[in-house]
Amino acid sequence: MSTPQAAAPTPQRPPLPLGPMTGDREYVKERSENLCRTFAALLDADIKLEDTTEVGKTDCHSTIWAPLWHPEGYLTVEHELSHWLFETDLALAQAFGQQMVSKLLNRAGFKPGTNEALPYEHHLGQIIHGLWNILEDWRCCWLWGELYAGGAELLQQRWHDISKYEIPDEAGEESLLKFLMRFSAGVETQNAKKEFQDCKPPMQRALNLVEGVDAAACLGITARLIDEIMDELLANNPPPPPQKSSGGGGGKGRAGQSRKRKRGRQSPGAKKKKEQQQQMQHILKLLCSAVPRRGRFSPDKKGQNGQLGEPSVVPGKKRSRQGALSTIKRVMNADDKSSDDSGLTPFQLLLHTGAQAMEARLEAAQQAMLRNQDSPEEQQNQLLLGATKIVGIRVVHVTPSRPLPPPTSTGYENRRILEQLRMVKKKRKSYEGELDAGELIDALGTGELDRPLYTEVKRIPKFELLFLFDLSGSMTTGQALPLTERALADSVFAVRAIRSKAEMWGFSDVLYVYDELGSPLHTSGVSHGCTSMVQALDVAHRWGKRHVSTRAVMLVTDGLPTSCRAYNSTGNPTLDLRDVLNEMRRDKLPLGVLAIRHLQMSFEDTINMYNEAFGKGNYGVVSSFDELATQLPVAVRVLAESHVVRGVSRQ
Repeated sequence: MSTPQAAAPTPQRPPLPLGPMTGDREYVKERSENLCRTFAALLDADIKLEDTTEVGKTDCHSTIWAPLWHPEGYLTVEHELSHWLFETDLALAQAFGQQMVSKLLNRAGFKPGTNEALPYEHHLGQIIHGLWNILEDWRCCWLWGELYAGGAELLQQRWHDISKYEIPDEAGEESLLKFLMRFSAGVETQNAKKEFQDCKPPMQRALNLVEGVDAAACLGITARLIDEIMDELLANNPPPPPQKSSGGGGGKGRAGQSRKRKRGRQSPGAKKKKEQQQQMQHILKLLCSAVPRRGRFSPDKKGQNGQLGEPSVVPGKKRSRQGALSTIKRVMNADDKSSDDSGLTPFQLLLHTGAQAMEARLEAAQQAMLRNQDSPEEQQNQLLLGATKIVGIRVVHVTPSRPLPPPTSTGYENRRILEQLRMVKKKRKSYEGELDAGELIDALGTGELDRPLYTEVKRIPKFELLFLFDLSGSMTTGQALPLTERALADSVFAVRAIRSKAEMWGFSDVLYVYDELGSPLHTSGVSHGCTSMVQALDVAHRWGKRHVSTRAVMLVTDGLPTSCRAYNSTGNPTLDLRDVLNEMRRDKLPLGVLAIRHLQMSFEDTINMYNEAFGKGNYGVVSSFDELATQLPVAVRVLAESHVVRGVSRQ
């Protein structure tokens, strides 16, 4: 008789590299209380901190509850404080949820509060609140990262690990809300339904839009996300065919004939509306039947949960009903169908106003905390240290022993490209800005003085270029490192000429951060080991995505990675590289790749190798200084144009 096999044990969530952000209960409590005192003074508020055996939560006006006994308790306190600092408004969110529920019920032909609507109201409220909470958590985490980058990085990694190790796949397969929670934390649910998978693009758009805006804009983005999700579900789930009547319900005689005549007189518009309502009712049944019971997919141990989107804000101060309804009406009606005098649509204006409000909020916080804040260099070092611990690569700071060589004609070409792209001119009918003399002369000659005569000059934010280059053993042979030095010298010259910034990192099995710019050929303390390209790009991604509108990465390498990721690994270095590149593209971080060809390797083999690593057409190949003079300006232009597009879109 065979012995039944035991079920495979659930993998344990790996501990976060918290460093000084964790310790015993007394240490975590003392540090958390100090942080609360700092923000109490900043917000002119009385913040009460209470220990709890449950997940962290706050009411945003009196108390923060956090599991201070847990190693990640301080990280929880940081996150709950971010809701205070960036003005999360649960009362407004609850009123918004009620309005969205009513909107969806009306779309299905149900009157809110009636018996036929009651089975859906609670479930829809859960879904809407959950989607808002995902976006609100992401919004506050992103903004917190502008003050404490390391804390935001660790919190995102915590969300990811909880979703991967503590929330089972079946949760994402059965519930759309759980599926989107896991997706937002960077975890895929491979066997989820097609209609769930089709909701990923609108969710990703919402996550991108919510970065840097205020609470009102977050509600507007949530409203748009819900509309897009419903459209996807409607497209994937046609209503079942109507059941044929047995004939008894229609009735015989005059009453039945009268009802039949009335149905026959139904207009085409009313018939179409009825069909749409029936389809919407079908979607609501599918959607609400998949809402999990409370706690069904929660971890067993208290204090271990707290995934992205889990309710962590409890009811706080009430708002005036009139003010709340006015705000809700504004955010729910913000569309892209029209524009005002500034050329912004209501939705764009909502985002623009929200971003301005949070910029002012961040500036005030930074000014108030200036005495207690580390220098920008120290903050950058802390961010790098935290990121390298997460991705599994050691970081070493080095100083080059000699400066970069002078630029060549290629450097001047790169400079010209950046100077052209750094300023965008737009003609407008206005009495402000720079008068275009040529336009005025032409207009006088033709009598067309109503044409736009003034030029509005939009200056693009400063461009930050990270030059990331391979220092593995193979790069020390042939012309690989001299070509890298030449590419670096010409790129740095161009970036400096437009008063922007360049940084240089090298990598082998260690990430080398250069404290100043100089020649990569002459640096003490560098060992030319294996190619930890995956880890180096992972850290570069974390560096760039904090300021994706102003940063770009240029990679120079001569081969394929030789090591896997420390987390979420496929077990294959090349496939892990593909995952990192896809994440960088998802976050729209500009990346240029210069691939160096070894002359002992055939051109066909070189192309096949780099196609496998980076994808066809996603890199340039160089094997000589002449080829570098052609390929480098192309790569610089691609990065700069991507930077300019982002700079203009945010103005």
